[in-house]
Amino acid sequence: SCLIENSDQIERDVDTIEVVINSQSGITSKNVGTELPEIRDLLKDSVVDPDDPNKPEKAIDTRSGSNVGEAFSEEGFEQGKISLTQARDIERLNLILVSDFHNTRFFRKNLLIC
Repeated sequence: SCLIENSDQIERDVDTIEVVINSQSGITSKNVGTELPEIRDLLKDSVVDPDDPNKPEKAIDTRSGSNVGEAFSEEGFEQGKISLTQARDIERLNLILVSDFHNTRFFRKNLLIC
């Protein structure tokens, strides 16, 4: 009954994820040099440390000269600092965060535990 009661919200969230996945650009070894810097730019200068989300001073530096930021380059890819799968995942998760998806009940409840 819980799934039936929340079917509209679940459907909306599934649609949002589908739109995000379909909007992702294709990251390949041939275009990694242009795609990775674009993904880094989406992250801005830092991301929240998932182990300490309430401590801004522990944010992870993603600027181009930083250790993490250097992964988002063709050289970083060639050196194994980031894989195509990781780049796609980061792009997808960031697109989800900037969408309305993060405001939905499905997201807040972490897969709608009824």
